[in-house]
Amino acid sequence: MYGPHMTSAAENGGPGAPTGPGGAPAEPSDAELTAAVRRQTGGESALAELYRRHHSAALAYARTFVRDAHTAEDLASEAFTRTIQAVQSGRGPKEAWRPYLLGVVRHTAGEWASSARRTELSADFDRWFHELHGAQGADTQSAEERMIRLEDGSMVLRGFRSLPERWQAVLWHSVVEGEPAARTGMLLGVSPSGVASLTARAREGLREAFLSAHAESAGRSRECRRYGTLLGSAVRRPGRRMPRHLRRHLDDCAGCRRALTELTDLNQRLGAVLPVALLLWGAPAYLTARLAAGVAASGTGAVSPSGSSGSSASSATHEPVTAPPPATAASPWGATAAAVAAAAAVAGGLLLLPGGEESVRTAPAPAASTSSVAPVPTVPKPPSPAPEPPSASATPSPSGGSASPAPGTRAVRGAAVPDPAAEDRTRLRPASTGRCMEIPAGSAAAGAQAREAACDGGAHQQWNLLRPGGDGRVQLRNTGTGMCLANQGTQIDDAPVTQAVCDPSDTRQLWGLHAPEGAGEARFIQDGGTMYLGLDDWANAADGKPHTDKIATNHHYYGSPSFGFLYDGALFDGEFTDS
Repeated sequence: MYGPHMTSAAENGGPGAPTGPGGAPAEPSDAELTAAVRRQTGGESALAELYRRHHSAALAYARTFVRDAHTAEDLASEAFTRTIQAVQSGRGPKEAWRPYLLGVVRHTAGEWASSARRTELSADFDRWFHELHGAQGADTQSAEERMIRLEDGSMVLRGFRSLPERWQAVLWHSVVEGEPAARTGMLLGVSPSGVASLTARAREGLREAFLSAHAESAGRSRECRRYGTLLGSAVRRPGRRMPRHLRRHLDDCAGCRRALTELTDLNQRLGAVLPVALLLWGAPAYLTARLAAGVAASGTGAVSPSGSSGSSASSATHEPVTAPPPATAASPWGATAAAVAAAAAVAGGLLLLPGGEESVRTAPAPAASTSSVAPVPTVPKPPSPAPEPPSASATPSPSGGSASPAPGTRAVRGAAVPDPAAEDRTRLRPASTGRCMEIPAGSAAAGAQAREAACDGGAHQQWNLLRPGGDGRVQLRNTGTGMCLANQGTQIDDAPVTQAVCDPSDTRQLWGLHAPEGAGEARFIQDGGTMYLGLDDWANAADGKPHTDKIATNHHYYGSPSFGFLYDGALFDGEFTDS
């Protein structure tokens, strides 16, 4: 027999906990990775693993708050950075990373709603955030105070946060997101059977915690607190006749009637009620995105929640996901689909506003638009074929073969034609170092990898910016070599960026541009929206440590300045278009 917060050996990672091939320990749990970060032993690799596991979920949630994908990356990265800082200072999550991180996303968006970044938020969220607090004298409160009051108004959320972190984590992953037991067990360091046992105990713990939150709510009478345990019994044994004195109390107490209704929902429709109560905003859109990611994974066998693909868990650069079964009503992923539908049906759920539980507002579900619904992930397209070399009609080389087109020209059907004029020209300096991105020695060889170096004013450190398609995407053409930067078309980190003959039809040469007005910093994003141009050794560069000078594409880790480029003047005279 276990006490209220006692768990079995399998639940604690003892006998029955998952192991790898040959009995070797399985992948480290989130708690083990967090401990490594706090000890600062192997912290960098632990941080990278935590990022891979949880960044795609943070990004999916961030998309429900903002207008475009690039701002969502900023919001998710800022939230992750804040979470890491909390962990390194001895606070923050130990095991319940996902709910904690998503809460930080929500708090950060709330801060933006009261700052100059308000214009980057979706109109739906901005309106909801301000209207929800408009009648509460919110003008005298900080954004943090307003968000905390909102969260304190949800007894479900208060009850959830009072649970042990292990219970919070298993409820989130198994009930809210409906992840397979093997996946949840890996994150928690328990066996699949341990996940089932832990989930059952956590569900009961949440019911008890909800009743405690209800009893402790402001204005609750001694009589309300006395009847709290009877509410729990009434929910657990719905077929039994309710005691007469409890019925009389419920007739007279609207607060306890509401608590009984919510507790009944928790008991019967936990998968639908819990995400709405915990997220407060954007639950249907977030769960739809996560479900789509899970279904995509089951269809391809190697697609992460962000839509990346890879041949193995070790090479994947997004959160690894155990492929779920098809989304049937009997599967966890089907249950998540049902939860999404139920959550949408109640229009975002009832939020109990601070100042009295009788003040009830319905949080609007995000509209089905690009500002609030995360797009369904897709499998990245394979790299475009490399441009064909010039034919024999091109200028012959001294060795008798075909030469590459001269700088400032490109090959079209074998003939060298002038390149289009630059629409802008600037140095591009990684923000973490202030040095210049260049093609080494101004080499005209195709395949030369870009690097950073001390700025010397040479043409090989100048970049012409072109917008060949008028859709906001740009080509980066080196002024000295006349060739364009191309990525590898992969979503694997550390992929080198090299120069190639400029070809606007080669999607590897087209970069999304994100340069917030007044920031003086631009980011260049590979087609697909997840890989950023920057220093390959981004972490050491950002910390001022010795680092390699290579330029590559990586995921947007922690909002690192190694993925931003300082530019000269006003880029495109301030008239650029974010892609």
